[in-house]
Amino acid sequence: MSDVTVAAGDPLPSYEVTPDTVQLFCYSAITWNPHRIHYDAPYARDVEGYSDVLVQGPLMGSWLMRLCADWVAPWGRVDTMTYRTTTSVMPGTPLVVGGVVVTGGATPEAEIWVELPDGTKATHGRVTAIAEQ
Repeated sequence: MSDVTVAAGDPLPSYEVTPDTVQLFCYSAITWNPHRIHYDAPYARDVEGYSDVLVQGPLMGSWLMRLCADWVAPWGRVDTMTYRTTTSVMPGTPLVVGGVVVTGGATPEAEIWVELPDGTKATHGRVTAIAEQ
């Protein structure tokens, strides 16, 4: 783990993202996700009852994986990552992708999340990393 100490309470390198409808459309296309709730606003409103299209849970998972990969890049690798989306997110919402180490050492674990402006964690999960020499 050469000169890197991972300790409980350490923050992961958080970043901000504001998804837009073009990003949602493109993500649906590259993942072959044809569900109209992610790109067709009239359908999302009139049929599903939302105020707009929804950000895909797997897109938020991709942001979490980027967070985890950036965190471990200097000293190790991601071993496992799990997440669950529990709150709907609309495009145009500024989000913070972040986390905090809960267990340090050679196999650190961290809680990770995608957070709404009001502090609600729309997506939350956990990552385990492995230090490499």
